[in-house]
Amino acid sequence: MQTPDIFSDKTPSIFSASSRYARYKKNFDLWLPEYESFCNESGVLGQRLLQEYPKTGCKAVLNFEEFNQITNELLGGHYSPTKNEIHIGQACLERKENLFYILFHESIHALQYHHCASCSANMSYSSLPIVLSPMDQVIQIILEERDAWVKTHYFYYGFHCDLPAEDAGHAKELSRQLIKSSAGILDHETHNDGKNSHEWYIDYAIKGIEDMADWHEEYNDTEFEYVRLDQSDIWRLGNTLNINCFFKQKTEAIYPPNIEITDEQKRRITVLEKRMAIDDYAALPTLAEGIKTYELDYQSYLKNNLAKIQKEVDQG
Repeated sequence: MQTPDIFSDKTPSIFSASSRYARYKKNFDLWLPEYESFCNESGVLGQRLLQEYPKTGCKAVLNFEEFNQITNELLGGHYSPTKNEIHIGQACLERKENLFYILFHESIHALQYHHCASCSANMSYSSLPIVLSPMDQVIQIILEERDAWVKTHYFYYGFHCDLPAEDAGHAKELSRQLIKSSAGILDHETHNDGKNSHEWYIDYAIKGIEDMADWHEEYNDTEFEYVRLDQSDIWRLGNTLNINCFFKQKTEAIYPPNIEITDEQKRRITVLEKRMAIDDYAALPTLAEGIKTYELDYQSYLKNNLAKIQKEVDQG
């Protein structure tokens, strides 16, 4: 039997799944309490996370099923909106620094879901029959990941720790550095298929939309109105921890953002738009406009989405 990549060649292959779990559970329980101190000592990003993350109610958990499924070192954990939990896998429990990196990254995703209604404006989570268009769901996931990756890099590697103590000037300078780095943060090669993270995340998003569209066509007759993002949505997606990684100020936000998409990815998006009867993409209303047609404000829609997700969890 081949040993998992996470073990060295000298590691005996006699470790069963349960014994590996026990081994890493011990690491998880030992290192998790140290995470708060690490955040506190990691400058403004870590300190702001300690202030904002508890408001989401999200918890980091290690369970046997998820632990054995998450073995890729690049995907050492993930945020589950349906459970409002960060699920930790064995891939990030060899070193406590890896655990801290994943915890921060996935915590940013939790904050995004609790502050940006566009994160849940999809067929699964929207409390109204309004859904982001396929193109906007692709834009959405790329911006989510840019925000999470660039802030995690700066948090983990301490690029900003030589800045002054937290004040308005510090946050402004940190935002400037994040803006400079965010556009290319997903361009590093990370996957065995030769794709960089930018390409991989777009393929992942498109496949998810295709699967959900298939499911709804077969099991659900809800008719959705499709909407697009606008400048305020783009700003919110980059503004977790109240430090924006896309723009210096809200008035500079632009839509659509500059995101490269391959010809094959464009073709798949076009097929999805035809399935959804989107004839004129430019004429789609914005998410904010769609919400207003139901006489709701932005925060009420966001709150209702989170409540819908929780209700489905409670009902099993």
